[in-house]
Amino acid sequence: MMSHSIVRALHFAGLSLALCFLPGCKVAKGTGVSEAKVTEFHARWNAEEWKTIYDDSHVNLRTSESEAKLVGVLSGLKKTYGTVQSTSKESTGFSSDNGITDIKLSYRTVYEHGEGVEKFVFRMSGEDAKLMSYELMPPEEAAARAKAAEEAREAEQAAKEAAREAERAARDAEREAKKAAREAERAGKAAGSGN
Repeated sequence: MMSHSIVRALHFAGLSLALCFLPGCKVAKGTGVSEAKVTEFHARWNAEEWKTIYDDSHVNLRTSESEAKLVGVLSGLKKTYGTVQSTSKESTGFSSDNGITDIKLSYRTVYEHGEGVEKFVFRMSGEDAKLMSYELMPPEEAAARAKAAEEAREAEQAAKEAAREAERAARDAEREAKKAAREAERAGKAAGSGN
């Protein structure tokens, strides 16, 4: 006969295993894999292994960009920025739709010739993360984009709140109109019964 502590441990282990099938566990695992891919990307950047970056990217990236174009863009950026000196993650995000999970990572990176903000999107492919898109921009541009995105979110939120308020006002007006109609009907009946 098993002791209660062993049974509890088995239940906990089963629950933990079951929880790992939830989307959050997949995202956490995908984030770790994607972060390792960023480190690999930077090593390949410094070694100018553009073809390897291209070959290891997701098929969607390879079909939307030719190898020559991607190699040209990356080598041009390397000439401008130089080698990666240090990097720190600024944000992590994800999107998941119909079993397809994309991990979005943003890094502030110090290069030999300046600083930049990198935006990576990796698509989970089984247990691996494949590069879907890469963007490198000056910190000022990244800040301007972030500010514009925040302003757009705030405007969208304000528009939603205004729509909710308009709906409330319409319901209140409809309620008041029905109330006035009932009162008019009662007044008419009272006037008719007084004759």
